[in-house]
Amino acid sequence: MGTIVIPVWVAIIGAVLALWALLDRLLVPSVRWVIRSRANKVLDEVGQRLRLQIRPFQQTSRRTLIDRLVFDEKVQQAATAFAQANQMPREVVHQIVERYAREIVPAFNAYFYFRIGAWLSRRSAACCIACASDTPTRPGWPQCHPARPSCS
Repeated sequence: MGTIVIPVWVAIIGAVLALWALLDRLLVPSVRWVIRSRANKVLDEVGQRLRLQIRPFQQTSRRTLIDRLVFDEKVQQAATAFAQANQMPREVVHQIVERYAREIVPAFNAYFYFRIGAWLSRRSAACCIACASDTPTRPGWPQCHPARPSCS
């Protein structure tokens, strides 16, 4: 048996690609799972407190919703009919359909919406209560202006 000699730069590129594959296939999905589970816990907690339910499609990624809309059977039939009626290539019509789908599907993330919304509401409520009762708020939170009259 003979030996195979490869340059060091080829070995380094191979190691970098192996590391990339390891990250892509093992670590990234587990991090995604952890983030998704935390987001689901927050959404369940908000749903119980506010007595509202966030439907599954609201938790679906925007790209997935756009793809579902673009490749829907009725949308594809309408796109084919439009392409034939206007004598346009199907690829051009597909780009038009995708542009319309991106306009229709909202860019809304319920996790961040409720996290930021809850934080802002707690801060503003604490500030309003402190101003109304002339009692100090938590350290580091905004204080009531001394010249401002109370809300009583």
